[in-house]
Amino acid sequence: MQLEIALKEDTEHNPLFRAALIQTFEFLFELSWKTMNDKLEYEGFALKNPRDVILQALQSEYISDGKAWIGALEMRNALSHMYDEQISIKAEKMIRVEYSPLFKNLYEYLENSI
Repeated sequence: MQLEIALKEDTEHNPLFRAALIQTFEFLFELSWKTMNDKLEYEGFALKNPRDVILQALQSEYISDGKAWIGALEMRNALSHMYDEQISIKAEKMIRVEYSPLFKNLYEYLENSI
């Protein structure tokens, strides 16, 4: 995954790598919730927004950490509406520690459910 490549970069000495990591996170988050939504639509659910998709995906056991997914959604929203250096530093830490495993787990779930 592109996120794994971005996670290996030294963002402390090169802020462009932090920006790339954040952009990769935003892209992957969008792709993830929309993929979950497509699977849920196939199963008969009609959901319109990421929060509802996350909650239903949790209930349908596609994902196991709804709180972290909601946190990722809130972080994505914060990042897309303004740029703040402190938010970007916090986002990087959260992406590395909490959010990147979410995407990996979702990928593994989807791969095994095909």
